[in-house]
Amino acid sequence: GNPIFWLLNGSSTYYVNGNVGIGTTTPGYTLDVSGGMRTTATSTFGGNVGIGTASPAARLDVNGSIRTGNDTTTCGSTNAGAVKYTSSSFYGCNGSSWRPIALVPKGSAALPGASCSDILADGQTTSGTYWINPSGTPFQVYCDMTTSGGGWTILLSSANTVNQCTNLGFSGVPSGACSATTAYASGADAGNNSFANLYLSSGNFVNFVVSSVLYQVSNSSGCGQPCGIYLYDASSAYLAGYMYSSSPAIYNLATPQKLSKIMNFVGCPGTNNIMMLGIK
Repeated sequence: GNPIFWLLNGSSTYYVNGNVGIGTTTPGYTLDVSGGMRTTATSTFGGNVGIGTASPAARLDVNGSIRTGNDTTTCGSTNAGAVKYTSSSFYGCNGSSWRPIALVPKGSAALPGASCSDILADGQTTSGTYWINPSGTPFQVYCDMTTSGGGWTILLSSANTVNQCTNLGFSGVPSGACSATTAYASGADAGNNSFANLYLSSGNFVNFVVSSVLYQVSNSSGCGQPCGIYLYDASSAYLAGYMYSSSPAIYNLATPQKLSKIMNFVGCPGTNNIMMLGIK
């Protein structure tokens, strides 16, 4: 038969020539186990340990999710840095006591979303003020999370108390046209067919890719075409227009893209009241 290479050193057994296989006749490692392995005592490793990966880059490298349960031991210096999950909350041991771990929600100042639809997808379903960062500088917007599927980054609205004209830094909006409770994007002088442009080609929205526009635009009697809002692409070419509706309506762009501006055109003897204007 095969020669025996196991050696004894007191009560210890060791093997020095080649690999050892358990459940395999072709071990590729010093200890190659084909099957499960159980240990009931403390085990230590001198290198990196990979679970779900053959090339761990950290002391413990897990390719997949990790589940942690409750830990009834007292938090102290020996288990500082430990994490446990109890009922519905995570706790961390700071070396003296178990402290709740606050998970940062997307849309907060610490973790801005790319847009309101991004924040909605993360589970934030309440309309309100959130932080977004579509172009490199975080800023606050009002997110409508309920109208027509939600996820709308509101540009102008007469319903919320956020002064969007000021907060979003739009140019082209006439002085006095925006207030904290009523937002209008009508021209400074409707009788002269003036209009206001909301420019998205610079500033906070320069990299915002728009797939849909939410609008609720009411105009006074006698105002017909070409009243309404108009969309222009990144090269300032006309995309769509003559859009107004007394109830929330949606225009879906054929191809998601950046917009240079949204124009509120006031033609004939009427004025457009932008009751709601949002993008996503």
